[in-house]
Amino acid sequence: MARKDPMFVKVRRELPAWESDGKERPASMVVTIREAMSSLTDSRYQPNCRHVFAEVLAMAFFAILCGADNWVEVEWYCRRRGGYLSKWLSMPGGVPSHDTFQRCFRIIDRGELFPVMTSVVCSIVNKAYQRIEGKAFISDRTPVTDVIAIDGKAMLGSARAMTYAGEVKKLQMLNAWSTQHGVCLWAEPIPEKTNEIPVSQELCRKLDVRGKAVTVDALNTQPALAKAVVSNGGHYCLALKANRPRMAEDVALYFSEPDFLAELERTGRMAQTVDKSQSAVWTRTYYSTPEVAWQAESGEWAGLKSFGMVERKREDPRTGEVVAERSYYLLSFDDVELFAICARSHWGIENNLHWQMDATFADDANTTAEKESAAALSVMKRFVLSLISIVKGFYKGMSMKVIRKSIGWGDDEDGFLTNLAKSGHLV
Repeated sequence: MARKDPMFVKVRRELPAWESDGKERPASMVVTIREAMSSLTDSRYQPNCRHVFAEVLAMAFFAILCGADNWVEVEWYCRRRGGYLSKWLSMPGGVPSHDTFQRCFRIIDRGELFPVMTSVVCSIVNKAYQRIEGKAFISDRTPVTDVIAIDGKAMLGSARAMTYAGEVKKLQMLNAWSTQHGVCLWAEPIPEKTNEIPVSQELCRKLDVRGKAVTVDALNTQPALAKAVVSNGGHYCLALKANRPRMAEDVALYFSEPDFLAELERTGRMAQTVDKSQSAVWTRTYYSTPEVAWQAESGEWAGLKSFGMVERKREDPRTGEVVAERSYYLLSFDDVELFAICARSHWGIENNLHWQMDATFADDANTTAEKESAAALSVMKRFVLSLISIVKGFYKGMSMKVIRKSIGWGDDEDGFLTNLAKSGHLV
């Protein structure tokens, strides 16, 4: 089985080769972004407002795109590029102060922001992928269109050892990442007196997971989460480790027999990928079996259809040393190809979201202690990250961080917007 790239990676690779029809204009994307921001509720007391709410958010979008990572930098960019911004925005009150930016972001309803953000990104990726592949499903056997990876991330800079109100703990965000579209579908702050488990279950009830597969790490492998996903019309691929000791031991023993693995291979319940990475050769072999009723705890898991096992082997070509490990999963589908995609895709949230938020957007360095505005700023950074990911193919050899600097330092906002619009007026 050949490894399948996510949708947004294929779009990013193919987009620069598409023939231009000469109709791409920056204005088309500015209108899309401005209209998206205009749909958000403005709860400010209007008689005291000097700035248009949607335009404040649009200005922040351009600032973050061009390298701003905190409120002071957002204000500085807008003052420096006020002439450019005035091409698209009325700006009746001029450029807001950094405190005004922060106050506006504090009142954003994330329940409105995320659907707006994801609709823009997913529209581009879906239509471009349809043009490339001619289909929307990522598996030939199961009608699944996306894999949603759920995992938490801390904003280390938001913590304070001591304030007038006492200690301020770091902000924890639970992210739901569309591995196929390359967009954060939701980022929910985790209350200080709880952990990811109840928040992830509520998130699965809130998200539209119909026709999608949800993946989580072992911490969130809970019967309540499985029930939330299945009752909402989705599928799941849940990592099984020592937090469910009896079940993990039983499943590991079940997959330990070589003859049983050979039988699974013979009946088409095995898939394998081979990749070379960092001077090593990785061989990943996936097995799944629909025989689940024998396990004593299987009845606790809504929609459980199969057990999965992946064996990862890392071979050093210089020394011939081979290191192997096995991981086990609970699956609500019986499709080894989809299992392979889910198990591999889950780590996209670490590489394409968490790492990028720190390395490209300095998320850990954001020292905003006010949690609501810090969370909203982080959400806007996720939106910009997704759009840059789509057009990365136009910036050959550049990292995401350098692309931001290239746009900002080179005053090339129009170039970025034109590249985004080259997706064929898909928005």
